[in-house]
Amino acid sequence: MRARSSPVTLLDSGPLREYGVLQKPLSFGLVRRLQAYLNAAINETPLQRFLEKNPLVLGQHLAGGHGGWVIPGSRLGSQLVPDFVIGEHHGGRCRWTIVELESPSVRLFTRDGDATRPLQHGIGRIRGWRAWLHDHGSYARAQLSLADISGNAHALILIGRRARLRPEDARRRRQLEAEEKVAIHTYDWLLDGANETHTEPGGR
Repeated sequence: MRARSSPVTLLDSGPLREYGVLQKPLSFGLVRRLQAYLNAAINETPLQRFLEKNPLVLGQHLAGGHGGWVIPGSRLGSQLVPDFVIGEHHGGRCRWTIVELESPSVRLFTRDGDATRPLQHGIGRIRGWRAWLHDHGSYARAQLSLADISGNAHALILIGRRARLRPEDARRRRQLEAEEKVAIHTYDWLLDGANETHTEPGGR
């Protein structure tokens, strides 16, 4: 049996090497710029551009500890294009997460507890991409170099800000996450990870 490459080798070589991200603490300056973008953005477009230029912000949430890939959706070339695909090498296999960005200025749920249109849109996009992978998984694995990806890929939706959440939204969000098998976070989740890992000027 041919031995699988190590995570570091996979990042340094292969067709996805330009999207490789090694996990490391975020700099103080990068955290400050992330905060500024989040506070100024009225839709997801500037945040998508910021994350494309600073893939480590998404890469900080990779679970393996060795780094992985943060691939802008435009690279995939399909009609159903997620905003990002994040990959990591874990347990001898590649594990992928589909990422959809929605506006940071919207609420997640109506007062009646229903998902708002932007959240419904994000869920619909995840469903569509997973359906495409069920039908075209072999193409994605061979032609897009997304080894081991399938229609059961993990999924993440970033939407809204924590300050606009109502207490009752937490229960409804957990319910929707279980129903759709998707993680739903506000953009403050990115700051949570950044504040845990960033380095102060002159610090370690």
